[in-house]
Order: sequence, then C-alpha cells, then structure tokens
Amino acid sequence: MSWATALFEPKSVAVVGSTSPGKLGYVLIEQLLAGGFRRVCVVGPKGQGALGVPGFRSIVEVPEAPDLVVVASPADTVASVIEDAGRAGAKVAVVLTAGFSEVGKRAEEQALLEAARCSGIRLVGPNCAGIVNTKTHLFPTLETRPPSGDVAFVSQSGALGGAVLSWAEEQGVGFSKFVSYGNGVDLTDVDFLDVLRADDGTRVVALYVETVSDGRAFLDAAARLAAVKPLIVIKSGRSRAGVRAALSHTGSLAGADAVYDVALKQCGAIRVAGIEEMFDLCRGFTTLPSVRGRRLVIVTNSGGPGVLAADAA
Repeated sequence: MSWATALFEPKSVAVVGSTSPGKLGYVLIEQLLAGGFRRVCVVGPKGQGALGVPGFRSIVEVPEAPDLVVVASPADTVASVIEDAGRAGAKVAVVLTAGFSEVGKRAEEQALLEAARCSGIRLVGPNCAGIVNTKTHLFPTLETRPPSGDVAFVSQSGALGGAVLSWAEEQGVGFSKFVSYGNGVDLTDVDFLDVLRADDGTRVVALYVETVSDGRAFLDAAARLAAVKPLIVIKSGRSRAGVRAALSHTGSLAGADAVYDVALKQCGAIRVAGIEEMFDLCRGFTTLPSVRGRRLVIVTNSGGPGVLAADAA
C-alpha cells in the first residue's frame, strides 16, 4: 500500500492523544465516528478507550496494524510515537501537534523527521489540522466536515483551511479531499499536487501556500497538474509584513512575490487574491461547461462594470 492510499483510503486509523472530553484526541474520535468511519482505535498512556472505541497503551499493542496514525499527543512524545508506529507497520502519520519549527524548535522537528525516516513512516505536519476524504467518509480533522464534491483543497494553514471548509456549503462548493500540511517537514505541496493530479475523484485543485518547499519541483508539479485540471493558488506573503507573519506561523520564509506571480502564470496555475475569488473559480470550473473558443459576450446593466469585465477578460 502506498503512503497516499494509506493516507486517504486507510482500512484502519489509530488516534494518539488524550481521550478526556474536549481534548484533541477525543474530538478526533468524534469526528471520525460522526463521519461514518468505524475501524478506529485510540492510543494513550492509560490505554483507555472512548465513545465505544477500544484503547491501547501503545500502537504496537494494536492487534491489526493501522494504516494511518493521527497524532495529537504532546510535542516531546511525538518522535517516540512515530517510532512505535513504524514498528507496528503503519504507513503514514498525520501530526496535529504543534510546538516545533513554528516556535523556533527546529532541532526537535528535525529529530521527528529522522525518526520517521528510520521507521519508514511518511509524515503530514506537524502543526497541521488534519485531512479529509469525503469519498471514503474519512474526517481525521479538527475542522468542519464539508459537503462532498469535486474540489480538493491543500492548505499550509490549518485555520485558513478550516475557514474554507466551514464556508463550503454556503458557497455551493463540495470537496473531495482536504489536506492541511502545516510545517511540511516531510510531505509537502509537491507530493499532494502529484497525488491529486491522478485522483479520479478530483476535478479542480485549490492551494493555499505561504512558501513552497522546493521552487523548481513545485513549478514542475504545478505544471503537470495544470495541464489536466484547473489549479487555483492563493499565495500569501505579498508584503514585508506578510513575509514576517509567515515566518512566525509555520516556520517558513515567503519569497519574492513578483517571482511567484510570473512563475505561477508560466506553469498554468491561476493565482487569486483570496478565499472568495477561489470559491468563485471552483464553483465555475465544477458547474459550467468548458469554453471552447474566444467568442465571449458580456451582458451588463451599466457601462462601468462592462468595461471592468472587458478588462478582466
């Protein structure tokens, strides 16, 4: 089983975290069960279950190795959790836990990556908000469960991703998949763009990014995807203040905005200024027929908006 299949189509999921009501582990179990996913277990020091889900003290004690491990335990425990997950035979882990490079703890984040590599585990996160696959009723996330549809959304920011999912039903846009990858210590934008390019359940891909992991690899992946599906990109960090904010948010450094603007155009991606414009395009690409030529008619009740529409076209 590939890491992508284990991430989006796992046979079983293990949640690592506290089962006390209101804690992240408890909320994740609620989300998984409410979404319709049943093959779930929970792992914690006391081995306590919750909401009818069995509990274990360690992942290696779980009778059937989980394909996907969702981690919401304290930061200083995450590396050992990943090591246990590798010994148990898990394929991929989503680490919601914060407290790594975004707060200056780069050595701890590097140690987490080394633990994953030694254990043969692929990582999403840390400092992320989880994932969604509506087609398989999989919702290991802290965010709102969105309606099912044909748009996949990949977000470096968990909170912005949550805002998009919360707004989806009102905007009439359904989602196939959602990934919040946070600090992106292992799996990044490039990996998810390549997976979604081949995903039959996704017709349109939207991306929020503060900085890209590898400029050339990102543009190549974006071009490959944009050749077969619309790719809509919100690239933040346009101003100096935005760059400083990105650095404090996910431990990343936003690059020169003008370079991104030209590069995204060259690879065929559509850059938008914000969430509302992104929704407009997602709704258009999923509901309107493809434009086959250059013969466009603009219908307007006033000259000014007609001129603006002509300029935009």
